[in-house]
Amino acid sequence: MIYRNTHRLPLARQHALVSLQMARKLGDPDREALALQTLAEIMHAQGQVAAFDTLTRYLAIHDTILSHERVEAVVAAQARYDLAGEKARRQLAQQRGELDRLRYRQYLAGGAGLGLLALVLTGAGVWRYRRQREQALRAELAAELHDELGSMLTRVTLRAELLEARHSSPQLLALVQESRTAAATVRDIIWSVDTTADTVEALLDRLRATVEVIRRDTEQELQLQLALPDSLLAARLRATVRQQVYLIGREGLTNALRHGRRHGLLAISLQLDAKELLLRIENETRTEVAGPNGQGLRSMQTRAAAVGGTLQAGPQPEGRWQVLLRVPKPLA
Repeated sequence: MIYRNTHRLPLARQHALVSLQMARKLGDPDREALALQTLAEIMHAQGQVAAFDTLTRYLAIHDTILSHERVEAVVAAQARYDLAGEKARRQLAQQRGELDRLRYRQYLAGGAGLGLLALVLTGAGVWRYRRQREQALRAELAAELHDELGSMLTRVTLRAELLEARHSSPQLLALVQESRTAAATVRDIIWSVDTTADTVEALLDRLRATVEVIRRDTEQELQLQLALPDSLLAARLRATVRQQVYLIGREGLTNALRHGRRHGLLAISLQLDAKELLLRIENETRTEVAGPNGQGLRSMQTRAAAVGGTLQAGPQPEGRWQVLLRVPKPLA
């Protein structure tokens, strides 16, 4: 800049060429672009218009190459994310297989002690051991998913958001959305295996969070009604009941939204005692003619059957759409 201001153009050009060579030797594309830009301005000041046009075109090509390199970096990050996700899915399948084998052995151990008191006591000890082992495995799996996969997805999402903010493109926007969805899915998996979340209060907290997300995203008026004493908040639910009730509640809200009018009151209520858990989701607006049952309803019915419960969904005589779940003996 000093050489150009004092009109010492030859010396300024020599200095710009040296800077360009150093930038290429160091592999610094930003300094190379700056040196090229400076060289172009000096040549233009010397009246070399053709050379200036050539360097300007080269700068445009150089920017295009850098843009492609950034896209390739995003694609590489997506590939690493896919590989890590596949590894986590295999690890989760392996851990679940071990849990299933432990439950089966627990069942056999419990049935083997029905004859004699000594065998009953032994079977009870084995059952306690297996239960403790199962809880330890679940806690370990939840911690590993949170510390490894959860942290990695958070970093991927943040980096994708930064890239999308600087270089907006459909590819980057899709990557941000997929990263957020993957992170939410992992949070659901971690919660489903976390042994500290087997209480009634943990289930209520998760349902409240789901209601808030739906209220924020759809601007739907939602109401969560609870009919259970405070003494039951610390009660432990069967792990499978807790998991399936949450998933049914989430899908049931989507089902009721689909079959009711927008911006009406959507109510979700939970009643619970030692004998039965009752979850009701109801859209209080009048419902249009319902379409055929979809995959969501079949999935909810399958989940209800997995915990010995029943599920009904459909229009009611008073013009409401209702999803009703009943689960016997929900407490652990």
